[in-house]
Amino acid sequence: MTVNSIEREQFVSSRHLFLWPLAEVYFREAEKILQHHGTTRAFGDLLTGGLRCLYAVLLDNALEPRVELITRKRICEILLHHTQEYADAESILNRAMLIAKQHNFVEEKFSLQLLLARIFSKTSPKAGKVLLLRCIQEAEEYAKVLQMYGTQGIASAHKWVYEFYLCCSLFQGVQQISKNIYNYAKAYNHEEMILLASVLSQDLAMEEIPTRTHQIAILVLVTQIVKCISEGKVLQSREKLNTVHMLLESDTLKWESSHVEFTIDGEISIRLKWLSINQIYILVYLISGICYLPETSSGRASRFLQEGLRISGDFVPHETTVNESFETDRWFHSIIDNLKCYLIAAHLSRSKFSKAEKLLSSNDVESNIFRTLLNGMLKHKKGNFDEAECIYRRVIKNPGTPKDVFILSTLNLINLLQDSTEANNSLEWLEKSCKEQRNIVYSLWWMILKLSREGTHVQKTNSLLKLTQSSVELSNTQLQYVVFTELCTRLGNYEQAEKMAISALTLARKSKDNIWSFFSGKNLEVLYEGLHEFEKLKQQKEENASVWEEIKNSTFSN
Repeated sequence: MTVNSIEREQFVSSRHLFLWPLAEVYFREAEKILQHHGTTRAFGDLLTGGLRCLYAVLLDNALEPRVELITRKRICEILLHHTQEYADAESILNRAMLIAKQHNFVEEKFSLQLLLARIFSKTSPKAGKVLLLRCIQEAEEYAKVLQMYGTQGIASAHKWVYEFYLCCSLFQGVQQISKNIYNYAKAYNHEEMILLASVLSQDLAMEEIPTRTHQIAILVLVTQIVKCISEGKVLQSREKLNTVHMLLESDTLKWESSHVEFTIDGEISIRLKWLSINQIYILVYLISGICYLPETSSGRASRFLQEGLRISGDFVPHETTVNESFETDRWFHSIIDNLKCYLIAAHLSRSKFSKAEKLLSSNDVESNIFRTLLNGMLKHKKGNFDEAECIYRRVIKNPGTPKDVFILSTLNLINLLQDSTEANNSLEWLEKSCKEQRNIVYSLWWMILKLSREGTHVQKTNSLLKLTQSSVELSNTQLQYVVFTELCTRLGNYEQAEKMAISALTLARKSKDNIWSFFSGKNLEVLYEGLHEFEKLKQQKEENASVWEEIKNSTFSN
């Protein structure tokens, strides 16, 4: 062998030292183009240039196995990040897997299996499930061996177990995944992974939980708030919400990326994609609006939701991969639609029908089953009862209607049908569905409809008094004045009945609910007549007449 041939072999076998960094330069420039201009031709050219560099490395006849494995892995990552070339990615990955097995590159093999599972999630979900079950078993055995001999890299071995469990979210429900993570983390006392499992299952305790970073703290608080909202416990959710707002306004807030890191034994981290700081602000405004939606007397819900929509206009995604960019776009459109739908609900709760109608008729609001329900509620409030009934029935009959929307539509339909046989029958079979829901508010509304159809028995009156207490505890203004209105017709004591009617009228006025203001006012008329309070009676009649004119102008004008 000549000197020239030796130099030539050394040059060829080390070409990756030049081509790897060059490929990364191409990829970084492509990411910049993607962030600022999207998937333009320049982006495609840069991506292709980087891939050509990596493919050129594979042409080396004297390529070391580990170098080939790393190169193939990087090609596969790029294809999965930016394309849907799953067949090409799998073909490239299979050769890398063979190298890892031949040379016993254990952790490299695990990383390749994660990529293969992602491919299978798109091409063969059944094969993906089988693969991950095998991977979890192998990773757990690997971690046990390292734990037994006390060698270095134990935390890294545990990390692969968690990575495989988390990857299972591509194929199965999050509840089982969180249970598996919790059991494994509990066995090895991995505190932050136990916390992660609780976050995934939305089964966090309501007390304050110490956390290591601002991102984990806000993730935990948001999870607690969502749990409270789902159970109808809005007062508890508002307490947590205040803490979130304080953290977001803090000068010491650190939010370096959209990834949240959970550590294992304080040595190594699991990085999970969550939300950027801009996404968090929009999400928190949405949650804030939902938290204050039951408090119809303040109008805070609409202010939060409008602010969320305002700042969303400045939102610019900064994703570095095409597929993440698509996911962020889907998230953005979904949350904007939710902001608009809940804003419609907020307008309806305060009788701002023209604003609600304007949003409902806007092309910007996507057509979905929740929007259909809101349209039915608008028709109902405006006195178009036949149209409202048709809409409620359409929502109820739709097999894709979520359970909570189904219950709300049925409750509204029962209220619309009043004391008919169909309404009473619907009320009976709906009881079980309301009780099955975690949100206690559904059961309370069901009870009001049930009690309002029954006689003025003492037992029923006591039940209404308990409902009053529950509505105050839940800070549900509409629930309060509806119960007060029903109660004042049942109390034998005129003085107590008057107080109830005045309370109902005051809350209904603050909520700008003319219909219930009118009902409460008419009850006061009857009471003043019975008490021979003719001056108050005259004044109340005038107020009721004025409110009735407002109702006619706002509801029957269309």
